[in-house]
Amino acid sequence: MVEGAVLDWGGVFLVEEKSAVIENAGFAFAAFSTAMTLMRLISDKLIAYAGPRNCVRYGCLIGALMLTGCVLLPHIWLVVILFFALGLGLANVIPIAFASTADQNEMLMSLALAAVTTLGYAGLLTGPALIGFIAKVTSLSTALLMLAAFLVIVSFSSNIFRQKVDFWRWQ
Repeated sequence: MVEGAVLDWGGVFLVEEKSAVIENAGFAFAAFSTAMTLMRLISDKLIAYAGPRNCVRYGCLIGALMLTGCVLLPHIWLVVILFFALGLGLANVIPIAFASTADQNEMLMSLALAAVTTLGYAGLLTGPALIGFIAKVTSLSTALLMLAAFLVIVSFSSNIFRQKVDFWRWQ
């Protein structure tokens, strides 16, 4: 949901809420995507060291802090840096969710993977619409703070992820 919100609303947020010039609107998503890409390149080692539960817990808390900072801080370039840090924090959440389907016994792995994929795409597709609805009723800043609150909820519910996972065992 956050990724879809940054994709669809990051530029609008910079222009309408932070008074950025339209030429700089793409920097929010560019910073976020660059950070996610860089973090995913090193995520196997980080997840093996810290464990999936801690990566989700602290990554979501970092994301919530960064979104809150984006709303509260006035300087556009500082906000772009916070979008970068948001990408660093959230980069591992979806890969960990996909990997977690392998070590659960509640349903067939294929069904679990389909469920995680469906929920992921549902958030990516419906999240921006929800953000738009909330923004129309209140403001885009309020909608982003709502996402920050969702990230805090995900952080506190991170106990559903395994403590440690061996990502290299499939090779």
